[in-house]
Amino acid sequence: AIMNMILHGIEAPNIIHTNTLAENLADIQEKDRFDVVLANPPFTGSIDKSDIGESLKDLSTTKTELLFLELIVQLLKPGGRAAVIVPEGVLFGSSRAHKAIRQKLLKETELQGVISLPGGVFQPYTGVKTSILVLTKGGVTETVWFYEVLADGESLNAKRTPEPEQNDLWDMRLKFKQRHGLDAPAFMRLDEATWRAWHELDGEARSERYLQPCFVEEETETPEGEAMTLARLDGFETEPLDEARDWMAATDEVADNDHNLAAGRYKPFTLDAVDHDPPARIIAELQAIETRIQDGLDKLLAMVEGVE
Repeated sequence: AIMNMILHGIEAPNIIHTNTLAENLADIQEKDRFDVVLANPPFTGSIDKSDIGESLKDLSTTKTELLFLELIVQLLKPGGRAAVIVPEGVLFGSSRAHKAIRQKLLKETELQGVISLPGGVFQPYTGVKTSILVLTKGGVTETVWFYEVLADGESLNAKRTPEPEQNDLWDMRLKFKQRHGLDAPAFMRLDEATWRAWHELDGEARSERYLQPCFVEEETETPEGEAMTLARLDGFETEPLDEARDWMAATDEVADNDHNLAAGRYKPFTLDAVDHDPPARIIAELQAIETRIQDGLDKLLAMVEGVE
């Protein structure tokens, strides 16, 4: 972990090797809390009850994905933000602990987004379906914003082949920023006209559109002199959507559904429009078919009677 931090430009990383789930955070000082937490806790793990810290025992569970979520909320400063990847079961599990942690998220944090990821994003290591929870500690949640990611720029199999134009994360980040009145993401600063055009749309109009990235392939060489093809971002196009990727649900509706936070639970159901012929035309066609059938039966009857 230290080597990874150094390679990413953090020359003096402060990494502590410890079991955070065993710590008692009841007396933690404000200076030791965090402004930002980015986490990908272990999925579907468990811990011995005797190893759980005193401040986490009220959750009454040994499931690590739930304990880490509780821990993160406790570690944040008021106004601190977190983005946490969780297995899908956290969002709809029916145990008391599952419901309690979801209720806490809605009552003690502003849950700004539930971003549903497609199964396969962590291939070849695991195929577990996951979502990202984005939250700010303090306040309450009035509405929950959901986004359904169908593609992340790579194939969703063990090979994870690059597919740069099949990537919903560009569209998701733009809509998240505009939904919460935040500054443009870095990639949109290169195309301020598109950002302004989207900014003028209301939420419903944004949901009907999609930010499609455009790439061009460029040939280059590795430091070893080997040929390599790179995909360079060449701008964005705005395209219509047949089906919305994002939607919202009021917390009252979420509460009525056992605080279920699975994006699919609140996805608007839309019927495809189908053009039908006028009833009179359909009836006329049926009559014509019936006439042909009757003619055929008459001929068949005549043939049978002739044989007799």
